[in-house]
Amino acid sequence: MNPGRFTLVASLSLCATACATPPSMTTLDASDEAPSVDASADRADVAPATEAACALASSGAMRSLPCARASIHVLRHTDARTRFVATARLGSGVNPACARVDSVSLVHRAEVLQQVFAQRTVALNRDEQLVADGVAEAALERACADVSERLVAYGMIVRGVDSDGPFEARCGAAEGGGAYPPTSQLACHQDMDAPPSVSWSPNFREVFLSATTSVTATLAVEHPDGMPAFTQVNRSIEMVSPQAPPRWMFAPLTTMSTGRWLNVSLRERQIDARWFSTVSFEGVGPPSPFAQGVCADSAMGQLAPYFLAKISGRNDRGVTVVSAEILSACESQRAM
Repeated sequence: MNPGRFTLVASLSLCATACATPPSMTTLDASDEAPSVDASADRADVAPATEAACALASSGAMRSLPCARASIHVLRHTDARTRFVATARLGSGVNPACARVDSVSLVHRAEVLQQVFAQRTVALNRDEQLVADGVAEAALERACADVSERLVAYGMIVRGVDSDGPFEARCGAAEGGGAYPPTSQLACHQDMDAPPSVSWSPNFREVFLSATTSVTATLAVEHPDGMPAFTQVNRSIEMVSPQAPPRWMFAPLTTMSTGRWLNVSLRERQIDARWFSTVSFEGVGPPSPFAQGVCADSAMGQLAPYFLAKISGRNDRGVTVVSAEILSACESQRAM
């Protein structure tokens, strides 16, 4: 990479056909070689298929089960009803196990936005387990209009049964909320078939190279083969609902747009018979596209804010505006 540039690599749903490019957009070049993306990381390596395989206990006292990395994704569509996808990590162990989820309540602080009653087999002790999905009710869809507290005020209550009996898992705001790093998020997407993969550790890297700055990140999202979401991407990234860390010493963080990206390229990649895509933003630094202090120096004990990186563009018709919000944070370091 040119040391006088900084690069962001983010993975979104893209198409394999080109369309006319407005001056502020770029189109997909499917022939380019995409960087390697390990999209299988943090996914379950054991996915029990039947209730019988789980050896569920028929009775027992209700107990608490740890919950972490809870995500509520709202998938809004131009010509279809709004859907949602809720994922979480249930359990704190390392060995694979399974459970049956019977009900999920999606909450904003103490308010229940939507309840789902359906039996679903999930893997315990694994990230990004699907605990609920379906058509979004109006209260959940309206939550997307508030961009001020997406990483601190939302959560879920999951009830089910495993080999030890019935359990209740409280995630994010349902457990108190406001933790750093965030333990839950509400992300809203427009005309996306699937939500982006979630990184719960800093995925932006800012490196100081003498008088220049390099910023890199890699994010991933899976999309159905032949069902792309993006063919054009705007040359800007919106920083949505930033959550400042403890002992924040800089100006208050608010939702802001970063528009100093000069080059954007789109690529697709197939990994283990599944389709993923990447979108690369490239700009010249300094200054960094982020506000002062957003990219924190971990070696100096600084903590970085978390935020949703909102990337917008158009779909394969080149008409409908589409967008995805990706949980993000940035760490900085000095080049050796």
